[in-house]
Amino acid sequence: VSVALNAGIPSLQDAALAHAEAEHPDLLRHALRHAHTATPWLLQRLPGWMRHEDRGVATDAMRVHLNLLGHESLGALDWARGSDREEHRLEWVRAWQSAWRALRDRGGRAPLAHVQRQALVRTLRGIIREDPSAPVRRLALYGVGNLGLQELVDELERVLYETDDLDERLPAATSLAAVPRASSIAGLVGAIAVEQDPELLYRLVRAALSCVEQDDAPRPGLAEVVATRLDAANEETRPPMLALLGRCGCAQALQPLVQATGSRFHRQACVALTALGVLGDDRGLGPLLEACKPGATVLLQA
Repeated sequence: VSVALNAGIPSLQDAALAHAEAEHPDLLRHALRHAHTATPWLLQRLPGWMRHEDRGVATDAMRVHLNLLGHESLGALDWARGSDREEHRLEWVRAWQSAWRALRDRGGRAPLAHVQRQALVRTLRGIIREDPSAPVRRLALYGVGNLGLQELVDELERVLYETDDLDERLPAATSLAAVPRASSIAGLVGAIAVEQDPELLYRLVRAALSCVEQDDAPRPGLAEVVATRLDAANEETRPPMLALLGRCGCAQALQPLVQATGSRFHRQACVALTALGVLGDDRGLGPLLEACKPGATVLLQA
C-alpha cells in the first residue's frame, strides 16, 4: 500500500485505497494519510468514509477532503457541525481554521465575506457556549484568535473571567492576545493580579502586552500589578512582564525595570534595558549608560 501511494500515480492511489478499505480500518487510515490526488473515484468514496463508524477513518477522511479540495470545499462539510459525533464537530472547526489561517491579511483577519464571517461567528459562539465536548470548545476558542474574529472577544473574556476551567481559560487567553483591544486591559489587570497558574499567567501577560500596543495611554494600574507579581513569576513569564512594564508609560514602571537590569539572568536584564528605552523616562538613562560601558555584564553575556 505504501509503495503504491508513494508512486504518485492516481490509479495506483485508488487501487491502494480500495485494498486498504477491504482489509482493515487501520490500513485505510494509513492509506488516507498518503492520498495525493482528488480522483473521481476518491471523491465518490470520501463521503462514506467521513461517516465511517471508525473514528480515525472519519477524521482522516475529513482531513483528506480539505487537503485535496481546499477552502472552497468547506461548504460540503456543513453537515459535520451539527453531527452528534464529536470527531465530526472537532474536524469541522479544525477545517475552518486550517483553510483560512494561511490566507489571513497583515492584520491577522481571515478574508471571509461578510455574510460568511457573520455565520462563522454565530456558529463558533454557539460551540463555545453549548457544545458538550470540551475538546471542541477548546479548539473553537483557539479558532477565534487564529481567524482574527474580533467579534468574539466578549466570549473570550467571559471564559477567562467567569469560568474556572483552566483548559478553556488557556486558549481564551491565547486568542485574546491575537485579537487585542485596549478595552480588554481592565479585565486583564484584575486577572494578572490574582492568577496562580504559571502558564495562564504567562498567557495573560502576553495578552496584556498585545492590548497595550493598541494605544499610548499610561497604564499605572497595570504597572503596579505587574510590578507586584514580578518576583513571584517564573523565569519564562518575567521577560514579557518586563516588556509590558516598558509599554505602561508611567512612573510606576521605572523602579522594577531599573532593578531588573541587574538580574543574573541575561535575557531578563536585556529585556529590562530595552523596556527602559521604550518607557522613555529620563531617570532610566543611568542603567542604560552603564550597560553601554566596555565590560558591562550584560554586554559580556550577549
